[in-house]
Amino acid sequence: MKTLPLPNRSGKLTRQDKQAAVERTLYEIRTATTSLLQQIDDADPREEVELRAEATPERERGWHRGRAPSEKMKAILKKAKLERVEEMTFTQAGQLMEELKRRWDNNLCTFAQAKKLAEFGEDAECTFDEARAKLDAIARNGWKVLSP
Repeated sequence: MKTLPLPNRSGKLTRQDKQAAVERTLYEIRTATTSLLQQIDDADPREEVELRAEATPERERGWHRGRAPSEKMKAILKKAKLERVEEMTFTQAGQLMEELKRRWDNNLCTFAQAKKLAEFGEDAECTFDEARAKLDAIARNGWKVLSP
């Protein structure tokens, strides 16, 4: 359960409290990302893989409750080949957008690449170029699982 920082005597949060809250939120998002990637790693390569975040690291804010993602958010998530974009809340879409940005900034593989790699039992935590090379090798192998 989250513990919220308490305001000081003047009724305001200190800079350290705000920084700690930001760091806690970033930690929770990273934890959810790890959970998502673990689902990819644990997936049976012969089964249909569905990417989903079971843990909701960020509580939906009251002013976002019931709010749908914007058309631009939906377009970016669809371009990233994520499923069920129309069913997402604004908060869920925002969290996925943050994860997409983190992956782009760190040159990590896309969700679509990770999903395809998981189908063939490959490690999905790799760079974009490594994922491309692995997928090229799988394609040359006739879209069959690579031998160890």
